[in-house]
Amino acid sequence: MKKTLLFLLLGLLSPIVFAQKVVSYFDDAEAVQMVIENQTGARLFSIHICKTWDEKNEPDAEHWQEFVWSEDLIPSRFFEDDQAEQITIPVDSRTPCSWDIMVKETENDPTPIIFTNVDFCFLKKLVFFVKNGSIFYKVE
Repeated sequence: MKKTLLFLLLGLLSPIVFAQKVVSYFDDAEAVQMVIENQTGARLFSIHICKTWDEKNEPDAEHWQEFVWSEDLIPSRFFEDDQAEQITIPVDSRTPCSWDIMVKETENDPTPIIFTNVDFCFLKKLVFFVKNGSIFYKVE
Protein backbone atom coordinates (compact mmCIF):
# COMPACT_ATOMS: atom_id res chain seq x y z
CA MET A 1 0.00 0.00 0.00
CA LYS A 2 2.80 2.41 0.90
CA LYS A 3 4.57 1.70 -2.42
CA THR A 4 1.40 2.37 -4.39
CA LEU A 5 0.82 5.63 -2.55
CA LEU A 6 4.45 6.68 -3.14
CA PHE A 7 4.24 5.93 -6.88
CA LEU A 8 0.95 7.81 -7.11
CA LEU A 9 2.43 10.82 -5.33
CA LEU A 10 5.55 10.78 -7.52
CA GLY A 11 3.38 10.48 -10.62
CA LEU A 12 1.37 13.52 -9.59
CA LEU A 13 4.40 15.63 -8.69
CA SER A 14 6.71 14.74 -11.60
CA PRO A 15 4.77 16.78 -14.24
CA ILE A 16 4.97 19.81 -11.93
CA VAL A 17 8.76 19.47 -11.52
CA PHE A 18 9.13 18.80 -15.27
CA ALA A 19 7.02 21.83 -16.21
CA GLN A 20 8.98 24.10 -13.88
CA LYS A 21 12.29 23.00 -15.40
CA VAL A 22 11.06 23.63 -18.95
CA VAL A 23 9.55 27.02 -18.25
CA SER A 24 12.54 28.25 -16.28
CA TYR A 25 15.02 27.25 -19.01
CA PHE A 26 13.15 28.17 -22.20
CA ASP A 27 11.03 31.08 -20.95
CA ASP A 28 13.11 33.83 -22.58
CA ALA A 29 14.75 31.71 -25.29
CA GLU A 30 13.61 31.59 -28.89
CA ALA A 31 16.10 28.89 -29.87
CA VAL A 32 18.60 26.45 -28.46
CA GLN A 33 21.99 26.35 -30.15
CA MET A 34 24.38 23.44 -29.95
CA VAL A 35 27.25 21.87 -31.84
CA ILE A 36 27.00 18.33 -33.18
CA GLU A 37 30.16 16.56 -34.24
CA ASN A 38 30.82 13.37 -36.19
CA GLN A 39 33.74 11.40 -34.73
CA THR A 40 32.54 8.02 -36.01
CA GLY A 41 35.27 7.48 -38.59
CA ALA A 42 32.60 7.30 -41.31
CA ARG A 43 30.20 9.48 -43.27
CA LEU A 44 26.65 9.72 -41.87
CA PHE A 45 23.69 10.44 -44.11
CA SER A 46 21.38 12.46 -41.84
CA ILE A 47 20.42 13.43 -38.29
CA HIS A 48 16.85 14.16 -37.23
CA ILE A 49 15.19 15.06 -33.93
CA CYS A 50 11.73 15.03 -32.43
CA LYS A 51 10.33 15.72 -29.00
CA THR A 52 10.24 12.70 -26.73
CA TRP A 53 6.73 11.36 -26.44
CA ASP A 54 5.88 9.94 -23.05
CA GLU A 55 3.18 10.17 -20.40
CA LYS A 56 4.53 13.57 -19.25
CA ASN A 57 4.51 15.00 -22.73
CA GLU A 58 1.70 13.64 -24.89
CA PRO A 59 0.76 15.56 -28.03
CA ASP A 60 -2.73 16.94 -28.37
CA ALA A 61 -4.60 17.43 -31.65
CA GLU A 62 -3.11 20.90 -32.13
CA HIS A 63 0.54 20.01 -31.47
CA TRP A 64 0.98 16.46 -32.81
CA GLN A 65 3.36 17.58 -35.59
CA GLU A 66 5.95 18.54 -32.97
CA PHE A 67 6.43 14.79 -32.40
CA VAL A 68 7.31 13.97 -36.02
CA TRP A 69 10.96 13.63 -37.06
CA SER A 70 12.49 16.93 -38.16
CA GLU A 71 14.14 17.62 -41.47
CA ASP A 72 17.83 16.72 -41.63
CA LEU A 73 19.80 18.96 -39.26
CA ILE A 74 22.92 18.82 -41.42
CA PRO A 75 22.91 21.44 -44.19
CA SER A 76 25.29 19.54 -46.47
CA ARG A 77 24.44 16.31 -48.30
CA PHE A 78 26.42 14.17 -45.85
CA PHE A 79 27.77 14.52 -42.32
CA GLU A 80 31.44 13.73 -42.90
CA ASP A 81 33.80 12.30 -40.31
CA ASP A 82 35.44 15.08 -38.23
CA GLN A 83 32.72 17.51 -39.37
CA ALA A 84 31.08 19.76 -36.76
CA GLU A 85 27.93 21.80 -37.31
CA GLN A 86 26.23 24.38 -35.15
CA ILE A 87 22.49 23.80 -35.18
CA THR A 88 19.61 25.90 -33.95
CA ILE A 89 16.35 24.45 -32.66
CA PRO A 90 13.39 26.78 -32.13
CA VAL A 91 11.86 26.55 -28.65
CA ASP A 92 9.11 28.10 -26.58
CA SER A 93 7.79 27.69 -23.04
CA ARG A 94 6.00 24.46 -24.12
CA THR A 95 9.22 22.85 -25.38
CA PRO A 96 10.32 19.86 -23.31
CA CYS A 97 13.92 19.13 -22.37
CA SER A 98 13.75 15.54 -23.62
CA TRP A 99 14.31 14.92 -27.32
CA ASP A 100 14.90 11.84 -29.43
CA ILE A 101 17.67 11.76 -32.05
CA MET A 102 17.70 9.57 -35.16
CA VAL A 103 20.96 8.96 -37.05
CA LYS A 104 20.82 7.46 -40.55
CA GLU A 105 23.96 5.93 -42.01
CA THR A 106 22.48 5.73 -45.53
CA GLU A 107 19.57 7.39 -47.34
CA ASN A 108 17.25 4.38 -47.03
CA ASP A 109 18.70 3.06 -43.79
CA PRO A 110 16.37 0.23 -42.69
CA THR A 111 17.69 0.36 -39.11
CA PRO A 112 18.46 3.96 -38.14
CA ILE A 113 20.04 4.52 -34.74
CA ILE A 114 17.66 6.19 -32.30
CA PHE A 115 18.70 7.76 -29.01
CA THR A 116 15.79 8.55 -26.69
CA ASN A 117 15.34 11.07 -23.89
CA VAL A 118 18.38 13.22 -24.66
CA ASP A 119 18.30 16.30 -22.40
CA PHE A 120 18.59 19.41 -24.60
CA CYS A 121 18.08 21.90 -21.75
CA PHE A 122 21.75 22.15 -20.92
CA LEU A 123 23.30 20.56 -23.99
CA LYS A 124 26.05 22.56 -25.73
CA LYS A 125 27.91 19.91 -27.73
CA LEU A 126 26.88 16.42 -28.83
CA VAL A 127 29.60 14.14 -30.26
CA PHE A 128 28.80 10.93 -32.14
CA PHE A 129 31.47 8.21 -31.92
CA VAL A 130 31.86 4.47 -32.50
CA LYS A 131 32.61 1.91 -29.81
CA ASN A 132 32.65 -1.83 -30.48
CA GLY A 133 31.08 -1.24 -33.92
CA SER A 134 28.07 0.74 -32.66
CA ILE A 135 27.38 4.49 -32.74
CA PHE A 136 27.04 6.25 -29.40
CA TYR A 137 26.96 9.88 -28.33
CA LYS A 138 28.60 11.85 -25.55
CA VAL A 139 27.89 15.29 -24.22
CA GLU A 140 30.78 17.71 -23.89
